Amino acid sequence: SPDGLAGKASPCFAGGCGGLAATEADGRGCGRALSGERGDASWEAGDRAFGFEDRPRRLPPDPLFRVEATTLYVRSWSAGALGNVLLLFFSELEVASRIKVKHSKFTIKAEVSTDGLSCGVKLRVYTAEAGLFAIELQRRSGDAVMFARLFRQLA
Repeated sequence: SPDGLAGKASPCFAGGCGGLAATEADGRGCGRALSGERGDASWEAGDRAFGFEDRPRRLPPDPLFRVEATTLYVRSWSAGALGNVLLLFFSELEVASRIKVKHSKFTIKAEVSTDGLSCGVKLRVYTAEAGLFAIELQRRSGDAVMFARLFRQLA
């Protein structure tokens, strides 16, 4: 496809689960278990699904703090369930590799490449208020066009 990512996203983002905010009661998003097994991508040691005890940091109250323009706000009953839907998005994205998860910071890093374009991204989740989360996607390296495609797919 001209987009390079079309049809390669998790079923959660293609309507299979109704999008980001629709997650299952078991906290695993889409009801799927997330093991450390992926076909072509390498997982950092210790990666696992987000649990009920994992909590994102609150948005900093500092008036000078600003989130990136590539920030989405979503409602979810559970931060862990939301984290697992996001992790599932990256783990099922055929063009993503080297996925690294930091539960303490509620972040996911990945290398994404297709059609000769590649970029490194970092996704961080913040708690905005009870049940409302800010999902910030940052381009850390690489191609801006690839990053725009990924953000469009995520949104």
